[in-house]
Amino acid sequence: MASSHFLLLVLLLSVFSVSADVFVSLDCGSSEAYTDHETSIDWLGDADYVTNGESYVVQSNNSISHVMDTLRVFTTRTKNCFLIDEIEKGGKVLIRASFYYGNYDGKSNPPSFALQFDGNHWANVTTMSDQLVYYETIYVVKGDYLTVCLAQTEENQFPFISALEVRGLDSTMYSHVDDNHALFLRRRVAFGSNKTIRNTDDPYDRIWTPGSGNLIETLTSDATTIDTSHGDQPPQQVLQNAISTNNSLNIISWNMNFLPIDNVIYMNMYFSEVTQLDVNQTRSFRIFQDNESISDPILPPYEDFIQMYVSNLTVSPSTIFSVVRTTNSTLPPLINALEIFTIGNALTDGTNTQDVETLISLQKEFEVLQGWIGDPCLPSPFTYDWINCSSSDPPRITALYLSKFNLSGSLPDFSSMNALETIDLSNNNLDGPIPDFFGTLPNLKELNLANNKFTGPVPASLSNKNGLTIDTSGNSDLCSSSDESCQNNDSSSPGNDQPSTGSTKNINLPIILGTTILTFLLGDYMSCQSRRVFVSLDCGSSEAYTDHETSIDWLGDADYVANGESHVVQSNNSISHVMDTLRVFTTRTKNCFLIDEIEKGGKVLIRASFYYGNYDGKSNPPSFALQFDGNHWANVTTMSDQLVYYETIYVVKGDYLTVCLAQTEDNQFPFISALEVRGLDSTMYSHVDDNLALFLRRRVAFGSNKTIRNTDDPYDRIWTPGSGNLIETLTSDATTIDTSHGDQPPQQVLQNAISTNNSLNIISWNMNFLPIDNVIYMNMYFSEVTQLDVNQTRSFRIFQDNESISDPILPPYEDFIQMYVSNLTVSPSTIFSVVRTTNSTLPPLINALEIFTIGNALTDGTNTQDVETLISLQKEFEVLQGWIGDPCLPSPFTYDWINCSSSDPPRITALYLSKFNLSGSLPDFSSMDALETIDLSNNDLDGPIPDFFGTLPNLKELNLANNKFSGPVPASLSNKNGLTIDTSGNSDLCSSSDKSCQNNDSSSPGNDQPATGSTKKNNNKKKNNMPIILGTTIPAFLLVWAIVGIFAILHYKNKRATTSLVNPGQASGGSTPFVNRVQMSENFEKNPEVTAHDHENSTNV
Repeated sequence: MASSHFLLLVLLLSVFSVSADVFVSLDCGSSEAYTDHETSIDWLGDADYVTNGESYVVQSNNSISHVMDTLRVFTTRTKNCFLIDEIEKGGKVLIRASFYYGNYDGKSNPPSFALQFDGNHWANVTTMSDQLVYYETIYVVKGDYLTVCLAQTEENQFPFISALEVRGLDSTMYSHVDDNHALFLRRRVAFGSNKTIRNTDDPYDRIWTPGSGNLIETLTSDATTIDTSHGDQPPQQVLQNAISTNNSLNIISWNMNFLPIDNVIYMNMYFSEVTQLDVNQTRSFRIFQDNESISDPILPPYEDFIQMYVSNLTVSPSTIFSVVRTTNSTLPPLINALEIFTIGNALTDGTNTQDVETLISLQKEFEVLQGWIGDPCLPSPFTYDWINCSSSDPPRITALYLSKFNLSGSLPDFSSMNALETIDLSNNNLDGPIPDFFGTLPNLKELNLANNKFTGPVPASLSNKNGLTIDTSGNSDLCSSSDESCQNNDSSSPGNDQPSTGSTKNINLPIILGTTILTFLLGDYMSCQSRRVFVSLDCGSSEAYTDHETSIDWLGDADYVANGESHVVQSNNSISHVMDTLRVFTTRTKNCFLIDEIEKGGKVLIRASFYYGNYDGKSNPPSFALQFDGNHWANVTTMSDQLVYYETIYVVKGDYLTVCLAQTEDNQFPFISALEVRGLDSTMYSHVDDNLALFLRRRVAFGSNKTIRNTDDPYDRIWTPGSGNLIETLTSDATTIDTSHGDQPPQQVLQNAISTNNSLNIISWNMNFLPIDNVIYMNMYFSEVTQLDVNQTRSFRIFQDNESISDPILPPYEDFIQMYVSNLTVSPSTIFSVVRTTNSTLPPLINALEIFTIGNALTDGTNTQDVETLISLQKEFEVLQGWIGDPCLPSPFTYDWINCSSSDPPRITALYLSKFNLSGSLPDFSSMDALETIDLSNNDLDGPIPDFFGTLPNLKELNLANNKFSGPVPASLSNKNGLTIDTSGNSDLCSSSDKSCQNNDSSSPGNDQPATGSTKKNNNKKKNNMPIILGTTIPAFLLVWAIVGIFAILHYKNKRATTSLVNPGQASGGSTPFVNRVQMSENFEKNPEVTAHDHENSTNV
């Protein structure tokens, strides 16, 4: 057989070892228990399995089934979880999560969000207006319960779920994948069936969708019983039907084009003969991957089945699998059923066990905390809303933010959470003495106990703790050093019984000057540097031109990006010349633009714009990730007929900046319409630390009747017009307004304002455009519109909710006051107001408003030494120069051909450069000393094998096979312990028997031959990163022959140990087409009730 990388026919006797003792069916949002008579499934309401969310009913005209009539939606908290405890540790389960929008909220806007299980990422869910989508995973549970979580990833996109099902599986099923990896279903097809097969026919309630194809014949088995007790136990009903071709055709094929990128898969193919063949009849076929046979001839048994499986094989969207008739077969091939899964990364062990157990004890003490379930830290960044976690593995809990949580009573001991750095327990009703264990926490830096009911002295362990900022204000029963009773009860040194005071900390950003700060910026601040950067890229365009409406000079983007295709939007969708073209990226996970017209330390505004315009005719605007300089920027959700743009302001750390787009969804290809970079004065937006980025949420010019930008604002900020109900528009009569200070709003913005009429005292705005609590930076601009008379006064204060947060404000004429709030955490329900003071004769006004969210600390990027060395390597090989941007960050979006560590900063740990057409000699890249795996196989590299490989301290795998290396293998490699090296296929390498090699080689005798071994890649890469296992499971009576066959094959393989193997997952170089190929239709017959999406089932094969 053509078996250079394939499969043994492994004959296994599987015993029905564990019953499907777990069978949980939750009708989410429903409060009733009932039986679905169509499927015979007993459904429960979900209230006992989740602690949050609201129940909704889909609109009646959208109903598709009773189960899908209700849903549970989560409008609060970032992450909400279901907990299922009807399982046993180590049990294998199938989980299915179903989503049917049904326009329940009347907004015709189906959301996208993240789906997770047991602290692992599962899927990025994209729901549809009128179709059911579902996702399914199979894995081995590590604990005594499992959790399924939904996490919000987009503003105003609230996660919901319609149904959640958990099914127990036999431990022997789907066992050809390591227990530490999950399977994610992509396709499960019952060929030849005319209906969907599930619970009534499959005891494990897998959903088998019907499938057929073009030039395909449907067959029905005449077997009354079929033995399905082995292998992955397909139901008999699935094996009762099959598809075949007519006798003149030799092939049934299916492709992988439903995978947007290379993936590691597990695939089951089930074959069962449909009738007892005559003695002169034979049905025999092989399985092919592309044009290469990967199996021995298969003869499907009658009243039984053969299961052929492929495990840990990397395939691309263009990979084609085929079942091809052998030359001696009298009958065409058939196939009964097919399952295709992608294999996930290694399952997490979760947050540090000690931290989790202590956190659970804390939650038991305070009922208000018990609503949070699931892993507290994972998957990152979806922590509980009130904790912070480290990025270590496993993560540790480093902060508790429990201010205003209505906690009461005394504190339990949670000193076991010894990685805590910040604890905020302010504004509660906690009482009793301050616990002494706080002083034992080795990493504690900030402790806020303000405004509680603590009593007694502050423990000496806290008063004397170096590097600790503590706030105990607002605890009236704490005693001081002047209190005799306190002194008598306190064993601390004199003078140490008073708590040290300090500022509080909200989330992980210091609040400037307190909880809220509003600072007058009146003054003659002058711009300290001129604008130096003004880059405007019309993406996808090849021309340079001036937009006469905005006076912006636009450039084509070809000089700034190394990949992507140019497209033109459909003409009837055009909204402007700039938006007529776009650049789309259908290859590589991450693609980046590089702008080098900047200086290190410069402050910039970047704006990325996206206009879909149905450029591809699919009416399916994509979602994807947007990044800058190795930092996450936004999860972009584009729209069919509307322009969306994202803007950030930050200080650049390097000599250039990068903007990257990364694919996050199957068949959702990132695109961009325009990219703009504007230099800002260094004094602008300086009330936020330079190591943090601002992300624009709103920028409004109140009272304006047009959008204000470049022609009026030298920094080309986009100010959108704004007004409101019961609002009066004012126009300034000032001919000039001084805008040279503060954040320099343009004069055109200050020429207008809004106010109320004299009977009203307030102008207010809310934060409901923020889906969750956020840390914000907000600018409010005020300028008087006329010279007031001596008897006129305009005076007002700013309020947050019902609390005044400013002194009275009197806006100046021909100038402005800028009030700002920095590092303030607000919720979607927060309301800000401008309220007239009692002595003001005029109502309040406001001219303009900017609201930003503040990002996490900016990354310093991948290890500098690794980056510089990688750039040198790229300069040496032109084929590598198309990759720009940070090679490792933001995780998990690395270059396609590297792996990185999870350290801070990350290190490059693997290079996967097989078949990259590299030629010439290798440069020295020994400075990348964290490398563990190097694969340079199947290139045209020549010259001696570099000695520096042997100096890499962590190197474990080195694949140099099939190149043109010459001379001896360096002794530093031959003698290196723990290194697997493959140098096969280098004909000019010399051996110990070669005198010239011996003369030139200083290594010890016997060490001049390269060690041979297989290469192995990290599971995180979307490449062939696990050994390929492909086998079959067939009935027990062949077990003896299996054992004999295995020994024979092993003996044969030992004789061929140095044979060069084709890299698994890669097609052979042959291009001979199949004769009489039948290509199966891309659209199998669909279940009328279920349309698959992404990881869920589909009949598209």
